[in-house]
Amino acid sequence: MKLPCTLSLVLLCILIGPTAGVDAQADGESPRIVIDDGCGLWSERDTGFWVSAEALLWNRTQSTGGGTIIGGPESLEFGNQSYTYEGGYRLGLGWLIDPNYEVEGIWTQFHGWNAGSSGFLSHAISFDGGETSLSVDPSGAANFINRSTFFRSLYDSATDALSGGANDETAEFEFMQPGSVYTMHQTSALEDGQVNMKTRRALGQRFRWGLGYRHVLLSEGSQVGITGTFDAFDVDGDEATTNEPNDKLSGQALLAQGLTLLNGTGDFNDPSLGGGVFTMFWNGTTRNQMNGVQGVVEGTLLERGRFSLDGNLRTGILYNRVQGTVFERYADSVDSIYTRQFTDTDDRISFVSNLGLNAVIRLAERVRIRTGYEVMFLTNVALGPSQQQGLTYDGLGNASYAVQGNDTVILNGFNAGLELDW
Repeated sequence: MKLPCTLSLVLLCILIGPTAGVDAQADGESPRIVIDDGCGLWSERDTGFWVSAEALLWNRTQSTGGGTIIGGPESLEFGNQSYTYEGGYRLGLGWLIDPNYEVEGIWTQFHGWNAGSSGFLSHAISFDGGETSLSVDPSGAANFINRSTFFRSLYDSATDALSGGANDETAEFEFMQPGSVYTMHQTSALEDGQVNMKTRRALGQRFRWGLGYRHVLLSEGSQVGITGTFDAFDVDGDEATTNEPNDKLSGQALLAQGLTLLNGTGDFNDPSLGGGVFTMFWNGTTRNQMNGVQGVVEGTLLERGRFSLDGNLRTGILYNRVQGTVFERYADSVDSIYTRQFTDTDDRISFVSNLGLNAVIRLAERVRIRTGYEVMFLTNVALGPSQQQGLTYDGLGNASYAVQGNDTVILNGFNAGLELDW
C-alpha cells in the first residue's frame, strides 16, 4: 500500500534534510529529489518578525570576599554558604529587516538568588582580647572580634582607654556569653537587556555575526546578625573583692568610634545593671550598573531537517557604575541603639560574556522549541561581603570607606522555551 504524496513529502523532509523535496514526474517515472527550502528549520523569507520566551534555571558562584566575621573555634565567613538554583526568564523580539540583516532585542531577569545559614555558638565572643580568659569562656577558647574581623568598631570601643576614669574600658573584659545565635543571609538579582544588529539566520548559513548595546544591572546584599547576652567582667586587679569599674560598654567609648546613638539613653550594660540581651548586625549592599557594546557570534554546529544544534558567544566591554554601602547596628534589650553607615561610588570597566549551546526543533511551520545550557561571566563587579574590606582606618582610628569592585561572578544553568515567527 502506497503512502499519500503529502505524507511522503514530510517524511523525506525529516529524513533527508533541509534541502530535500520530491518532484512528481510524468506517469510511469520515479519521483526525484529537488531543493525545497520550506522543509528546513529556517525559512528563506525576505522580511518578518519573531518572538521568543524562555524559562531559565541558573545558579551562581558563591561570594568569597569579606574575610572573617568572627574568629575562633566557631569562625564565621560568608564563603561557607552556597547559593541555590533559581528561576528566571528571557524574552526576545526580532525583526528580519531584509534578506541579509536582522535586529533583535533580548531581556533577561532573575529576581534573586539566595544563600543563608543560622546556628548556635557554644563559645563566648570576646570583644577585647579576652578569648583565653576563663572568666569569658569556661573552656578558655572563646570566639573573638578584633581589628581584622567584622564588627571592629566594637573591638575599638572595648579597648578604648581615652575616656579614662570610670569609662576606661581597658579595665574589664566585654563579651557575649556562650549561647549566642547567628543568622547569615545573602541575596543577588540580575537584569540584562540587549539590542543587537546581526547577519540573518538562514538555511545552510553556518555562522552569523553582529554588534550590539548591552545593559546589565547586578544587585547584591549580605547581612549577618548575632544575638546573645552581653557581659562585662572587671580585670583591674581587685575583682576578687568587687566587680568594677562600670559593668558596661560606655556610650562615650562607642561614640568615639564614629557610632551614632540612634535611640535610648546610651551604654550597653551587663545583667547586673539591668542589661543583657544584645544584638550586633552588619549589612553590605552593592549595585553594579553596566552599559556598553558587545560582539555577537552565532554558529550552527549541526543541522538535520527540523533539528539544529547551535552555539552562541556574546562578549562585551561595559562601563560599570558601582555603588556600595556598609551599615552596622548594635542594640540592647533596654533602649540603646548605635549605628554607623558608609557609602561610596566608583567607576570600573567590566567584561561580560555569555557562552551557550542550544538544541532547536521545528514543531510546525512557525513554531520552534529551544533548550540548552549557558554560562555567563561578569568581571570587576562589587559584591556584598567584600565591602568590609573597603573600611580603612587612619592613625587616630577614624574610619573611611572605598567601595570594592574587583570580584568576578559566574552564572550558569539551563534554558527552555518557544519561538514563534510570522
